[in-house]
Amino acid sequence: MQKLDTNRDGDISDKELYKALSSVSIQNLRQNAKEAAEIALKKIAAGAEEYESMREYVNFLMKKFDIDGDGSITFDELCQGLKKLNMNLTLKERQALMRKLDIDANGELSSQELYGVLSKVDVKLTKS
Repeated sequence: MQKLDTNRDGDISDKELYKALSSVSIQNLRQNAKEAAEIALKKIAAGAEEYESMREYVNFLMKKFDIDGDGSITFDELCQGLKKLNMNLTLKERQALMRKLDIDANGELSSQELYGVLSKVDVKLTKS
């Protein structure tokens, strides 16, 4: 009750209730996006099982995702690449995935970043 009654007048107004519910929803969305990004990362990494090595798989992903052929993957290219892999994520989930993959936070993914992250992923997937 005290946390909801921010002006301490003994009543919880519509505004106070809305503010409390909004903050909970936003926190849940952030957490859900991070969890979805983790699952997506595992699904992407699991694709390496069909290749001789993780390096070969990363090379495949770079060719598939790097639309303009400049050697890096932008956020837009990542989004389009995920669609090619039939991975439908929300914007928040794609952003969370990009943050996980973009180690140097420059807005682009290099093959080194992709390899570095994917090679450390435990690809055991639980059935949904």
